[in-house]
Amino acid sequence: MLSEVARVAAIDGNGLWVEARNKSQCGSCTANKTCGHSLLAKAHGTRSNRVYVLVSDMRRLQDLAVGDSVRIGIADSMILRISLLFYLSPLAGLMLFAGFAQFLGASEAVIAFSGMAGLALGFYLIRHYQSRYLNNPDYQAVLLDV
Repeated sequence: MLSEVARVAAIDGNGLWVEARNKSQCGSCTANKTCGHSLLAKAHGTRSNRVYVLVSDMRRLQDLAVGDSVRIGIADSMILRISLLFYLSPLAGLMLFAGFAQFLGASEAVIAFSGMAGLALGFYLIRHYQSRYLNNPDYQAVLLDV
């Protein structure tokens, strides 16, 4: 399980919003200019790393206050599964649709249009998957320690 120490930003009835702490190494990393995490942090500030955490044990939720440090986690298998889905679905759609159009002997414009249609289908599948599993507790971060 991957875990991260975070600060409680807000509390509501079923869970809490947490903000992961910025890593001090981020500024000294050699990939700082090309790192996606670094670019998002610069673009959105500290709010870009807010995560909603469902808490099943309400007694733990009552013991927390805004500003407390908590450890949150998410299963390794979920990270791998979601990463594969989000990265490979659009790419596979683009390659399959463009390849099929080329196999049929279509012109370059039709091949390009088919590739874009496959890319759009891949993004649609991601959107469908996200809305289907958004409230599934297996795909949510969990509170590990206070």
